[in-house]
Amino acid sequence: MALQHLRSSTADKRPLPGSMADGQLALNSNATSPGLFFKDSAGALVKVGPVHVGTTAPNVSPATGGQAGNSKGEQWLDTTGGTYVFKVWDGTAWRSESGTFVDINGDTMTGALGIIAGSNSAPGLFFSGDTDTGIYSPGADQLTIATNGVPRLRINANGTATFAYSINSAEETITAGAFDLVAGNYWTCGAITVPAPTNAIAGTSGLIRITAGPVVWNAVFKFPGGSAPTIASFPAIIPFYVENSTTILMGNVTEGIA
Repeated sequence: MALQHLRSSTADKRPLPGSMADGQLALNSNATSPGLFFKDSAGALVKVGPVHVGTTAPNVSPATGGQAGNSKGEQWLDTTGGTYVFKVWDGTAWRSESGTFVDINGDTMTGALGIIAGSNSAPGLFFSGDTDTGIYSPGADQLTIATNGVPRLRINANGTATFAYSINSAEETITAGAFDLVAGNYWTCGAITVPAPTNAIAGTSGLIRITAGPVVWNAVFKFPGGSAPTIASFPAIIPFYVENSTTILMGNVTEGIA
């Protein structure tokens, strides 16, 4: 005799396993609590799917005449509070991994994030669409930033930073209204008032080639002896070093250099 499937469209109504034959399936087609069920060899009801999604656990208010409780292995995606926690019924309680999924802009992780160490060509932390640019760890207690698959900045275990990049060798021109150190390390100017540089990051160094005078210097430039030199022979070269954004240490001038 062929078995007929049991069917119901009543919300939260599950079949009673005692009324099911071995191998018989039961289907609930209600949109709020759909489910496919069978009876296992121990006589217990098993829900095959789908995963229940909502703020309340499935079958908390079973319909009249339906099976109460949950089946072992049943799954629930808890959306309480706008978060998403995947839970499984283990036969006595709902179990889940600690924490929640972080899947939208503005979400905040509540635990540590662990990633693979990676390499310069495949950083452990990279940017979407650019897998060879990011952050990786070449060894214990070391951190490196890579761009285009090449290591650019490495910080070792004692905090020493090593830069691996080509300094811009092109000579840039200082004007009375613009001196941006992001543009390069080598500069030239004539008889102008040299403004305080923008993007003056501590540790930056370079040279300024002066082709004519007089040159008036902003107060952030600090010269040996406390005052700017009087240059008699042009061009002249002065090295500089950025101590901080308001203190640019200037070296001794060398005159008459082309």
